[in-house]
Amino acid sequence: MSEDTTIKYIQHHTSIPAPNILKCTSERDDELGFEFMIMDRVPGTNLRHEWESMSWLKKEVVVRKVVAYLAQLFQKRFTRIGNLYATNNLQKLREASYIPDAVLLGANVSTPETAFCLSQIVSIPFFWGNRINFDVPRGPFKHSREWLAAELQLHIIQADEPEDDTEDSDSDSEDEPDELATPEAVKGRAQRLLKLLPTIFSDEHERFVLHHGDLNSDNILVDSDHNITGILDWECIHTVPLWYACETPKFLASDYERNELPDADIYLEEFDEETGKDIPNEALDCHMEEYEKTQLRNFFFEEMQRVCPEWVQVHRNSKLQTACSEVVSIFGEMIHANWVEGWIARVEKNGHCPSISSMLRGECCWD
Repeated sequence: MSEDTTIKYIQHHTSIPAPNILKCTSERDDELGFEFMIMDRVPGTNLRHEWESMSWLKKEVVVRKVVAYLAQLFQKRFTRIGNLYATNNLQKLREASYIPDAVLLGANVSTPETAFCLSQIVSIPFFWGNRINFDVPRGPFKHSREWLAAELQLHIIQADEPEDDTEDSDSDSEDEPDELATPEAVKGRAQRLLKLLPTIFSDEHERFVLHHGDLNSDNILVDSDHNITGILDWECIHTVPLWYACETPKFLASDYERNELPDADIYLEEFDEETGKDIPNEALDCHMEEYEKTQLRNFFFEEMQRVCPEWVQVHRNSKLQTACSEVVSIFGEMIHANWVEGWIARVEKNGHCPSISSMLRGECCWD
């Protein structure tokens, strides 16, 4: 229901090449008996398959185009966090036992054919496993802290649920339980983090933007000339706070920053005695990719500064907010429990702390 509306919004208000919806229904009383959507096939190949063969210039062209798309989304503001829906689709739920809250959107946001509204958020943290049945607020949310608090409430409820295969677990069931993984410890950390949210997210007049949080190289299609032909995967896309939207797209991500070009002469090649040929050094390939992604990220920010300076400013000024959001996103992964515990403790003590991911990469330390 929401994906269809989101794509219509994208096509009407931006130049982003999203798939065309040929037919869809959210009703279950039709001939098939369930929701369905039929889209046309977007021409092109996944960027991942073409990346190695692309010239540096073509890669910069792709980055520049993605910057333009993100800037278009960033300039369209909303007053709530939630998913987009067609108002008439939600009105059909009036006969149901539950009608979600909704915020109607004006003509400047809707299309001539369809009135849009913001309503309940549909994202993986809210429906993973049996969470769809948990009694927590689901939006639309007026503040970042309300949104993240709802996710933490899911973890609090989950802590008292029987263990489920859908939940990440890094401990052997026959071993003694980790003291950081007990329900009491999990709920205790969640409550401490809940108390920090009003301080970290103190803005009372937030605005929000539609954000595609999974712009990886599989969701970007390019043609034979490496021009972008389509952006895929618009399900579970919802409006988010500005600080959340100002992230580097995933297709430019790398494990480490590498600002110096690797010297190929210091990487030893292995010799395959069976074929009589040298085997390329995998470390060199990895480091070259890290160097390339680092340079392209720098280019991304330079281009974004030219196109949308506010985006870059928000990115630079929101380190604590994004670090806190990261903590919430990995909260249920017990392998990170010690890091989460340490992060909360340092914010409680100092009022700030670097992101866990930056510390894991060795870019900074606790103090």
